[in-house]
Amino acid sequence: MKSTVRPKLQQLHKLLKYHEILGVDSYPDSASIRLFRENVQSVLTGQPEVVGEKAMSASRQVIATPQPETPVTSSLAELCEEVRACRSCALCQQRRLPVCGFGGERVKLLLVGGWLALSSPPESTKVVFGVAEDTMVTKMLQAIHLTEAEAFITNVIKCGIDTRVQPQKVHIDTCISYLERQISQLSPTVICTMGSVATRALLKVKQPLSQLRGRFHEYSLDGHKKIPLMPTYHPSFLLSNPEMKKPTWGDLQLIDRALQASHPK
Repeated sequence: MKSTVRPKLQQLHKLLKYHEILGVDSYPDSASIRLFRENVQSVLTGQPEVVGEKAMSASRQVIATPQPETPVTSSLAELCEEVRACRSCALCQQRRLPVCGFGGERVKLLLVGGWLALSSPPESTKVVFGVAEDTMVTKMLQAIHLTEAEAFITNVIKCGIDTRVQPQKVHIDTCISYLERQISQLSPTVICTMGSVATRALLKVKQPLSQLRGRFHEYSLDGHKKIPLMPTYHPSFLLSNPEMKKPTWGDLQLIDRALQASHPK
């Protein structure tokens, strides 16, 4: 019996570690849980199984029973720890740097890009869009009179990867939950998506960015709260296409007006 039980225990251990990464730290008490726990203990101590095949049947039922929905992470710091430990998709194998983002805890503006592409290891871990790109974002925030604590900068994909690696839709679909939880935690007044990847990920649309920018759209938070969302160009695009800085400045001015209306001084 032990030869068949111990592999199941190893599988259970992996499942519990995965739940730990997701933030599950407890399970509802029940007769099935207690029965399963007693049976596991008997295997570990070398004693005969408590109720033999009946207990193993109950244990299989316990494992198959859907668990309650994982609670929303209580802090951004805890969420960032999850990002660092994430192994949910194959991009973790090419990850050079986990990218949770940086900024304030409750913010007026959330800036969202696609992912961090790295040609070499960065000198600082506090990089989100790229060194030159982050410098440009800082200047953008200063231009609309926002401090670092009043904004948060992050990406859809939380892995900083080599420039030769191209993320796929499956990677975005896997990683988007981190961003959604950040939005829920930050509760920004306005969201600014920078580039096509972030815009399509949050708005669920296929139109080109050129047709979407220049006006506000609605992002639905938790199914009820509506947050105005302004699409605009990514700083990496602006660095290679400086002529597009003017329309981007127009988008920023619209954001500035919206923030002033929501937070009059």
